[in-house]
Formats: sequence, C-alpha cells, structure tokens
Amino acid sequence: MKFDTIEKLLAMLLLQKANLPTFQSQVGATNAELQEVSEEAGNLQYMIDLAALIEANKKSITKIKQQVYNGDPDVDVPPFPVFPLIAPPFALVSGTLERANRRNRRYKAAAEYNKEIGMALGIDGDTPPIPP
Repeated sequence: MKFDTIEKLLAMLLLQKANLPTFQSQVGATNAELQEVSEEAGNLQYMIDLAALIEANKKSITKIKQQVYNGDPDVDVPPFPVFPLIAPPFALVSGTLERANRRNRRYKAAAEYNKEIGMALGIDGDTPPIPP
C-alpha cells in the first residue's frame, strides 16, 4: 500500500493503534512500537486539525482585513478568530512516513504475517478507512 497523503498514513496508523496489540507477536512488534504508533497517530491527527483551523482562521482574518480596508462604515468589524495554544499531544519527530514504512516492511517479513493481518493493520489492500 502506498501512503501518498497524510490522511492515508493517519488511517493506517489508527488501524495499527487499534489492531497491532492483537497481532503483536505474529508480526514481532515491540511494546515501544505500540507506543510509537499511538503517538504518531495522535500527532498526525493534531497536525491535520491544527492546519485546518489555522487555514479557516486565516480566511477570517483576510475578511476582517478587507472589512477594515473598504468595508461598509456602518457595519462593525467582527472579532478576530481565536488561535489555539500550539501544544501537540506528544513530542514531534520528523519522518513518520519513513518510520511507518520501515515497521511495515519488517512486519510483512515476519514468519506469521498473512494477508488478514496486513488488512487489519492497514498494510495490505485498499486505502484503509479511518476507524471510528
């Protein structure tokens, strides 16, 4: 499977967060990797949500700027949007995609790995759906 978007990578990590404990021994996953997958999923979700919020706030500020510049003098300028304190849930590290690909290659090489496990971990098959 090719993870060519951050959303596809997040979907795979969420599946692994949910299902890797079940298949941990079959694929040779370590306890540290279970933690890594959970933290990587949390950080990617945070970054996706933060980027969307900042983009929406940017659009609001652009409208305010335009209102200040040449808006109707009889209309109040709306308040600025609230920007959150930027605080990711876990320490940010670079290369989530590469680390995930390395783990996945190792899992696929495990003696007990099969297509069913690959599907459950979002490694094989179509783009995994984002779990609820």
